[in-house]
Amino acid sequence: MKLIPIDNWVLLPSDMTGEKEMPEKATALTKTETELFVTINQTLEESSSLRWSELVELRDSEQLTDDQRAELIQLGNEIESLNMRRFQAIHELAKLRDVEFSELCQQLQIVPS
Repeated sequence: MKLIPIDNWVLLPSDMTGEKEMPEKATALTKTETELFVTINQTLEESSSLRWSELVELRDSEQLTDDQRAELIQLGNEIESLNMRRFQAIHELAKLRDVEFSELCQQLQIVPS
């Protein structure tokens, strides 16, 4: 089963939008699949992500205060928790679709960072 990226979908006919028409065979997602994709696509808020990068730079340059170290640990825990929920959702989706975890990751173009 191949998913069609949402950016390839168009709600109006192409002659009205100047964009591509929806493919003839679009894959419909179940409610469960949709919920799993919502979880899989969750990311850290942009402000938290930027703060994480700042704190990592401070840590790497050995300029981190105790308060910043605590903040870095707290953000690291948030990232770990988010990634674990995403991992579990990918695993559940793979079971639901009866495919190997690694195969689903390839299909979704998910690569470890």
